[in-house]
Amino acid sequence: MSIFLWILKIIGIALLVILGFLTGLVLLVLFCPFTFRVYGSSHRKKTDVHIRVFWLFYLLGVGMDMEESGSKSYLRVCGIRKFLEKGHKSGKSEDTIEQAVWKESDSYDSGNTPSSEVTIMENEKPESGEKGSSDTKSDGQEHFSSLPEYHKISRIKIVWEKLKKIPMGIRSAVRKIPDTIQEIRFMFKNWKRTGKKVLSLLRDERCQRAFHGLWEKMLSFLGNLKPKKMKLTLQYSTGSPDTTGILLGVLSMFPAAYQNRWDISPDFTADSYYAEADFDIRGHLFGIQILSLALQVVLDEDCRRLYNRLKRMK
Repeated sequence: MSIFLWILKIIGIALLVILGFLTGLVLLVLFCPFTFRVYGSSHRKKTDVHIRVFWLFYLLGVGMDMEESGSKSYLRVCGIRKFLEKGHKSGKSEDTIEQAVWKESDSYDSGNTPSSEVTIMENEKPESGEKGSSDTKSDGQEHFSSLPEYHKISRIKIVWEKLKKIPMGIRSAVRKIPDTIQEIRFMFKNWKRTGKKVLSLLRDERCQRAFHGLWEKMLSFLGNLKPKKMKLTLQYSTGSPDTTGILLGVLSMFPAAYQNRWDISPDFTADSYYAEADFDIRGHLFGIQILSLALQVVLDEDCRRLYNRLKRMK
């Protein structure tokens, strides 16, 4: 009996440990914020942008660096980076017969001899040693004199094959005209039917309430996603002192400028336009905010009805 109770005790402790681990994990997902940071600089037509998203006290993260040399992204786990880069496949397409003929003709026109013709010339050996050199020269001259004519004939054959395919292409295009007209009519009918469904959907009062509720929820989510800190160091000039001062006044009117104490330095002495800036944007989002938004959308009857109607429209 004591052994049975001891086994039950071990099982209970293991279940409590697993339950505590799952509870801690759920609490981490809900209340540990997802932090994001976007920072970079722009100096003399050189712009660098860096994006960082971290979670669980910077133990897990994703990053992307966009520079002039290129962009790269990586996954970070416990301080170890794993770059996520896609390789570019490079393949060579094989030449068609027509391209090969044109390439060979270009080589003849430029005075170069293809390898196949060289092998033919090498295989042609004189029968007697006394007349070998003269016979070889005469054979080579006759061979090269016939090459341009050969390629003229091959080009004529290629053009003739293309011309023979034109009537077949016209005949097939004419045969496809009724099918194309039928497809266009069917497409217009589908568009008309879909347009009627969309109009009936937009005129429905419950669907209108659902759209309005989704719009308000999206605005509240964007408000939660709004950056908490936005730092900016800007030095600029428009090339004219008056427009430079006007732009400074416009920038100073934004609440983000004076709330985050942007460092803006106008240059009234420059003769041309330029802008140099360093920026740093930071914010965070909690998992409980995403969960609450998802529950509000799922539990809303109008949203569920809108989803079912959109599903039936497909």
